[in-house]
Amino acid sequence: MTMSRHTAHLLSIVFNPLFNSIYVFLLLVGADRDLALERKLAIFCIAFLFSSVVPMAHVAWLKWRGIIESLDVEQRQRRLLPLIVGILSYAAGYLILFWMQAPAVVSGLMFCYAANTLLVAIITRWWKVSIHATGIAGPIVALIFRFGWLAVPLYALVPIIAQARVVLGKHTVWQVVVGACIGTFLTAFQLYYLFHL
Repeated sequence: MTMSRHTAHLLSIVFNPLFNSIYVFLLLVGADRDLALERKLAIFCIAFLFSSVVPMAHVAWLKWRGIIESLDVEQRQRRLLPLIVGILSYAAGYLILFWMQAPAVVSGLMFCYAANTLLVAIITRWWKVSIHATGIAGPIVALIFRFGWLAVPLYALVPIIAQARVVLGKHTVWQVVVGACIGTFLTAFQLYYLFHL
């Protein structure tokens, strides 16, 4: 079944990497029964601020200044600055979450955001790897680590979002495949070996 451009555009907006972090941190923090409500709110606010608000505000500022043409940052060469700001924001978020003694899966995912984005930024110097594919696969892997088999069906979103990016002509098949692999395998490696989940 062929995906329409309208559907692909809608999926690209709803599952924008900066929105995905909101969904996943809300689920990870909200489902933790060991945290009091006040702690949940504090941890989620930090995760939300550094994984979504700061990077999104920077991209919006670049658009307002005319440095980028769209919030999608389509030109590969102009992706480096937003990626670097994202890395710094994720790293700061991780340090604060670690200091707050947030659940390992929460601080671990924030660490993965920083590390995965660093790899994407390095690749972006030569090739336009799909941030959408990385940004959907990584959070779903974290949900699978936390919720087990119940979260596995969510992984079906990865090829759907990948197809949407190809349909819109934003990426080639290989660019979304590599992005999905970074999000999947690098996140799994870090959460398992560095955060012992």
